[in-house]
Amino acid sequence: MKRIFIVLCASLALVLGGCASKSEVDTRFDQIEERLTQLEDAVKKLNGNVETIQTLLNGKWFVESVSDLADNAGYKLVLVNKDGNRLEKFVYNGADGTDGQDGKTPIVSVRKDEDGNYYWTVNGEWLLVDGQKVRANGIDGDEGPEGPEGPEGPEGPAGLTPEFKVEDGKWYVRLGEEGKWQYVGEAVPDALFQSVDATQDDVVVFTLADGTVFEVPKAQAEVKLQILLDDSVFATQKAGETKTATYEVKAPAGISYTIDTYEPQGWKVVVSEPKDNKGSVTVTTASASGKVLLVVTGSDGSNFVKVVRVGQEAEGDVIETSVIIEAQGGTYSLPNDASSIKVESGSSWISVSSKTVKVAENTTYDSRTGQVSYTSGGKKYLLIVTQLQKDAIVLTASAISVSAEAHEEILIIKTNVEVEASSDAAWLSVSPATKGLEERPFSLAVQANEATTERSAKVTFTSGELSQVLTVTQVGKGDVPPTPPTPSTGDFVLVTSASDLDEGDEILIVNIDASKAISTTQNKNNRTATAVTIDEDVIYADDLGADVQVITLEGGSGSWNLAVDGGYLANKNGGANALVTVSSVSSNAIWSISIASNGEASLLASSGERNTLRYNPNNGSPIFSCYASGQQPVAIFRRSATPPTPVTEYTEMGLYLSASNSRTYAAGSDQYVREYNGNALTYVLINPTAQEQVEISGYSKTMSVDAAVSVQVNWKKNKTSVLSQNYSWNVLKKENGLVWMGDTKGKGVIVKE
Repeated sequence: MKRIFIVLCASLALVLGGCASKSEVDTRFDQIEERLTQLEDAVKKLNGNVETIQTLLNGKWFVESVSDLADNAGYKLVLVNKDGNRLEKFVYNGADGTDGQDGKTPIVSVRKDEDGNYYWTVNGEWLLVDGQKVRANGIDGDEGPEGPEGPEGPEGPAGLTPEFKVEDGKWYVRLGEEGKWQYVGEAVPDALFQSVDATQDDVVVFTLADGTVFEVPKAQAEVKLQILLDDSVFATQKAGETKTATYEVKAPAGISYTIDTYEPQGWKVVVSEPKDNKGSVTVTTASASGKVLLVVTGSDGSNFVKVVRVGQEAEGDVIETSVIIEAQGGTYSLPNDASSIKVESGSSWISVSSKTVKVAENTTYDSRTGQVSYTSGGKKYLLIVTQLQKDAIVLTASAISVSAEAHEEILIIKTNVEVEASSDAAWLSVSPATKGLEERPFSLAVQANEATTERSAKVTFTSGELSQVLTVTQVGKGDVPPTPPTPSTGDFVLVTSASDLDEGDEILIVNIDASKAISTTQNKNNRTATAVTIDEDVIYADDLGADVQVITLEGGSGSWNLAVDGGYLANKNGGANALVTVSSVSSNAIWSISIASNGEASLLASSGERNTLRYNPNNGSPIFSCYASGQQPVAIFRRSATPPTPVTEYTEMGLYLSASNSRTYAAGSDQYVREYNGNALTYVLINPTAQEQVEISGYSKTMSVDAAVSVQVNWKKNKTSVLSQNYSWNVLKKENGLVWMGDTKGKGVIVKE
């Protein structure tokens, strides 16, 4: 500025010396001052654009919005990063540059090099400072606030942003405040940007003055859980008619969901499984009009209720309002003139007193929805009450003991809220020490204990006012941690693989979170739930109540029967949610079972529309029943039994299933062998007294010991089939004209060779 002022004074002296009028001097002074102002403004915009380009190229910010500046001067950008921090940046349009002595306006831009990074260019050539190209996209550095505009996330090390100035018509650049100004060229550079295009759905396109183009992703709008359905198709539906409409679920990324339905008595509603978040809703009515509620529940605890009006009287007859109540319960006031107040069925946790709706505490881990109808001002209203779930952090144990050496422990917690974890000891760290949802693992990094005495630390899991503490005890060097008690014969142990299940096993079906098992009480369409005590994945027989239903597995993989006193558990044909007891095996009483590694079991009946066995808290009166979707998962606990006697220890010919299986049959002397094709043999074992016959096929004379053999067993009693099952066995032994075939679980057969 000092040099420019001296030149200005010299110019004025020459003007005055030339006897110019005062008005001419003032005019020329104003022109010089205006030129100086334009020059300062151009340099300021250039440096602002350079900083904006560097921010846009660092890959850590997304464009939330683009708006025009006044007088078509450029654009205002609102950027947002993954942590939700916002940042304002400005892009200035390319105004006419101020020519230097050579009349040329240099063009500043960026270009991607072979290493994939962007570098600054001037007139198409690399901008070099001390012989090195200058990066335009930042190098990751320490995270922290940068500049008065707010946090900008990880940027490059200080000094990587070029700063420009013009002095005496010459153009200079430096890197950072401590950098040395370096001559670049003559004249004043024009603004960097040519245009900004925000019309595309997912990116904003930036075009620089030299035609260089780069894109920056747009910040995606928050997606909230909802279900979209055009229910106009149901508006004219009559009693007894069936109509179908398509639906689409909008859900935040990473959030799974279930869809439940609530419909009038006698109606049938079928919701197809979503594919790419789309499916169909089919409604069959039993009356002229009514409403169907579609309740979408997200894995993050969020809910969305869609009311589908069905029938010609539904449209406009009832005004619907809604309210959300916290888990601890609360109240909602109806209008003073409210009358004909009625709490709809299935909403026993809602009561009304003196025009006040009272909602009891929700002690379950699921949200719930109920309805209150009333009349006010001559109009009918339906109040939909949604109550949030009880927030919980569930630890599988309150204390654990670990060994002395350095190692990693994986701890599984269950939660329906966001959780943070921290340790109070330096030798024990926990990760991730960030927020998590649903069931997830936390890693405990344990340092070696060099002392001979044990030490303890506490890991605290928190979410708002919720808190759970895990005590970790590490034994001293040379000691070993105590081993947990081994379940004895008769105790029930959590099953984590369906391959561990076998015919004749005695099992319990349990919801672990609620510590509830299927009881012996059979209602019309469900089984009640009864309490069990779960201790580190074991239910001890001594703690088992008399009303806990012990179920015997019959059949085999893919076609299990759940035998109980008086028959078999089955779902029910038709659209009803039901778990019933039937006297004989039918398709509804045949189940497939799969089990995840965490113990969550899937039991599917082979027929019926609602065929998934699940646990339902049922507003404080919990039950087990079958559903198309939703409700809570179950797990299987299997009774530990005495190891089976190997088939090779038996000496008599016959069929040997596990000792706990009532179908054990060993034939007497009445046996014969039937030969097929001179080689493949079918043995028929007959017990005339019991009118039993067992056919065993699959063995060949040429098979040697250890050979795999697929055995088919057909057992008939009174000419009625009792068992038809295929087994994958091995030839275990050949001795004294007999052949032993079987497995390691005590199942097998002994036949003549």
